[in-house]
Amino acid sequence: MKQDRQKKETAFAQQYMKFKRCNLKPSEAFRLIKEMGYHGTKRTMDRHVASVCRTGHALSTVKKDCSHSSLNAKQMSIVNDWILAQNSKNCPIGYVDMQRFIYDTFNIKVCRRTPGNIAHRLGHTIKTCQTKNGGFKRTNAELKILYMGFISKMKKENRFLKAPADIRSIDVTYTKRPTTDVTTLSPVGSGPQRADVSKHDHTNAIVTMISGDGLNHTPCLMFTHDPRMAPVQKNTPRGKRLRAELEAALKLYGITEDRIIYQKSEKHYFAESPEVYEHFLKHYPIPKNVLILHDGGNAFKRGGTSILEDLGFKDHATYPSDVHQFLSPNDNKLHGCKATWHEEYYEFREGVSASLRLMNLIDLDTVQNSKKYFQNNLFRVRRSDLDDIIGV
Repeated sequence: MKQDRQKKETAFAQQYMKFKRCNLKPSEAFRLIKEMGYHGTKRTMDRHVASVCRTGHALSTVKKDCSHSSLNAKQMSIVNDWILAQNSKNCPIGYVDMQRFIYDTFNIKVCRRTPGNIAHRLGHTIKTCQTKNGGFKRTNAELKILYMGFISKMKKENRFLKAPADIRSIDVTYTKRPTTDVTTLSPVGSGPQRADVSKHDHTNAIVTMISGDGLNHTPCLMFTHDPRMAPVQKNTPRGKRLRAELEAALKLYGITEDRIIYQKSEKHYFAESPEVYEHFLKHYPIPKNVLILHDGGNAFKRGGTSILEDLGFKDHATYPSDVHQFLSPNDNKLHGCKATWHEEYYEFREGVSASLRLMNLIDLDTVQNSKKYFQNNLFRVRRSDLDDIIGV
């Protein structure tokens, strides 16, 4: 069967080449070949023609030099251990690295696609790595020790014995979103088209504080420089339209206007700062005896002094910097609702709806899942859970 197909495909390719030598256009030559019964695509025909010119046959008849038999079970196990070792050292690797490792270790040449097949059989896939400035310098084993060290310390000091409602975790997330260009229909071949609207790219800060009992005691607040969210607009048609849009979006997503803190500025990015957290902690009647967990960043200090202490919150603890993104139920789960937001983002028209929808998603996730996030990250976490939280 393969020999018959080889002859047939080779004959089609040779006939196509004859048509082209008769000064027929490629499209016309391919049309005639199709009328003769050829069922492939133009791209396949071009590949067959190249193969005929190179080897005399349309289909490959010789196995590539690098096509060796599959690795045996012991070799597969060694490759698997090597991948896991690179993961534990936070060392990013790809299929080319696998190809090189297999050659260096077993003196076996494999084609570029083979490492992908091997990785699939071993249960591995390509993933996007978490990154930070300077890179992650600790291995996963060291991160797990830091993680459980924090948990053990908090339990030893009986700091998790408070009522779940009195254990809070605070952090900030941002409405950073894909850049959206202003587009329009315009005649083909015409010059650049201008627009009478601006491209809004304000990035707002949203402070979140969740508690161990899963109730939304302190709904998130948004801090913004976006003039479309100003509480007072000009008495003009545009100003009235902007105000109506804001009121409609607030009603749609169940956000009260006092949760939008507007600060007039030419800046488009609202940065995390001591003033942001101070405003949040003063906005709600938070009991002074609560335990507040935070990342210990500069926004929690002023002149080297803790703003929490100054506000009367004496009981607070800092997540270790290298593992705070795993420990924090804000960072590690709650803020993950932005994935849904990103999927929905292009459905929003120009206006304030997108940012308010993110606040709405945070409110919903807080009520539905924040208690579970505290349990899984802090209260009932076990060493055996850390492979899923941090990685193997």
